[in-house]
Amino acid sequence: MSTKTYGTVDEREVRERLSRCVSTMVFYRADGRSRSSLRLLRDEVGSLAAWASRSELGEDLDAEVLGPLEGELVVRYGDKDGRKLHREFLKAFRLASEDRPSA
Repeated sequence: MSTKTYGTVDEREVRERLSRCVSTMVFYRADGRSRSSLRLLRDEVGSLAAWASRSELGEDLDAEVLGPLEGELVVRYGDKDGRKLHREFLKAFRLASEDRPSA
């Protein structure tokens, strides 16, 4: 059985990262976008940005994590709410990525 690799990470690690993003957004929505859920979201997107940078995923991040995250949120919450949650995640991710110092 062959395992796909992306830069320095394998497929299992990518799936685990996607699962963390999904669970973060499930909590974020269930907790009513509270301060604690916002803090968790900021922590997760910061961690994702650092991980993506280290892993050399590049363009594969969209295809392997961010895109499937949108799909999972749409399945769970419907088209309108799922896409809205995904946009909130992307906004937080972009901010976290911009805040990261360049190597």
